[in-house]
Amino acid sequence: MKNIFNILAFISILLVYACSTPRQTTQTTEVASNIITTPSGLRYQDLVLGSGNNPRFGQKVTLNYIIKTEDGELIEDSYKMNQPMSFILGNSEVIQGIEEGVVTMKPGGKRRLFIPPELGFGGRKIRNIPANSNLIFEIELVKSE
Repeated sequence: MKNIFNILAFISILLVYACSTPRQTTQTTEVASNIITTPSGLRYQDLVLGSGNNPRFGQKVTLNYIIKTEDGELIEDSYKMNQPMSFILGNSEVIQGIEEGVVTMKPGGKRRLFIPPELGFGGRKIRNIPANSNLIFEIELVKSE
């Protein structure tokens, strides 16, 4: 009788666990579903949608940004430095992942970019960024002109 009770208790625990797992998976899928992957391998997630016109190649764009490594280590923060970055879109003045990530944004928009090494710094070590790093940029398109 004790064995039957133990078996039934074990099965009940497994059923409770099995029923709770799909909900967790669904939540994970919903969070990940708003991440877009481009053909180049850039992944991005819109945090705030801006308004107005997308920047065009040849225009000067100004961004605030936060750079982190894949494990969350802060590399640089333009907000803390009070120094946004400006560059001419299409002139290859910044890494390819940023160029590709900003071209579909609107002023005032914020976006998280997941930049693989081939769209970032590749095999080069830049300052305190290790070679072949996957980087996470949070960018805000301040303006384009």
